[in-house]
Amino acid sequence: MYFGINGSIIVNRLKVLPHVSVVWNANIGQRGLRSALPKVNRSNGQVSKKAKSNILAALNWMKLMSDKKFVYSKKKQRGYYFRLNFITLTLPVQPSVSDAYILEHLLQPFLLWMQRKKNCWNYVWKAEIQPKRWKERGERCIHFHITANKFIHYRDVQMKWTDLLRNNNLLGESDGSASSQVKAVINEHKILYYFSKYVAKSQEDPALRVACKVWGCNYNLSRMNCILEEENTPEYWVNSNEMLANFTTGSKLVDRATVYFNKFTRASALPPEIERQMLANYELFNSRDDGVTKYTTD
Repeated sequence: MYFGINGSIIVNRLKVLPHVSVVWNANIGQRGLRSALPKVNRSNGQVSKKAKSNILAALNWMKLMSDKKFVYSKKKQRGYYFRLNFITLTLPVQPSVSDAYILEHLLQPFLLWMQRKKNCWNYVWKAEIQPKRWKERGERCIHFHITANKFIHYRDVQMKWTDLLRNNNLLGESDGSASSQVKAVINEHKILYYFSKYVAKSQEDPALRVACKVWGCNYNLSRMNCILEEENTPEYWVNSNEMLANFTTGSKLVDRATVYFNKFTRASALPPEIERQMLANYELFNSRDDGVTKYTTD
């Protein structure tokens, strides 16, 4: 902490995420100064720089906080472990309704079903227009990718999504069997790498930009946070120096902050204040979980 000109007080901040830590200076002396709010706060079908950062943060929090689960298949007579799964929901016919309508009347009821019927409370979703379908068939169809941390049988997903399509006259002559897909994420690093490239894509063609909210996550996941403030955190420098010295693999300058790349797990012995906040995040993340980690399928 040090004093600047015009009564400014400059303090340090350390924000710890599962994949990166961010260090910056904050001015807490000039309370009256506020940056101007944006005149228009809309995505316009694009993923902003801040949204990309938030999506990756949510995915990495979910990867860190999710317990490993085991699924045994009687049919294949083998089992596997996973933490995350990947659900894709598509439309079998070109819709005559808006993207916002589909979001409200199909995706949102599906997410509620996941929560209430499948006890799946933690998820991240992203919407996009299917580029291959638009280019090859001239059909502009929105579809959704959902990453969650609970086992949901693909037939249950198929039945629920088909019912929603039928109830909204979006099933056409299809039986809905090809409109949904569920995959367990065996290689978690691969899916996070895929998403980091996926969310970084910007659509130059206006027809491929969704006309609704682009992404979202559940409320508790959005509240994941671990931040140390120099003026409020006892032993700030001990905690921050230990974190940066023992659990980072590199760094880079971004705007007015320094980003450090993290490498730690839930089993790592983190500095005391960071460990305390991580434990609070874990309890928040699992506050509505049923604790089931073993499943058997036919």
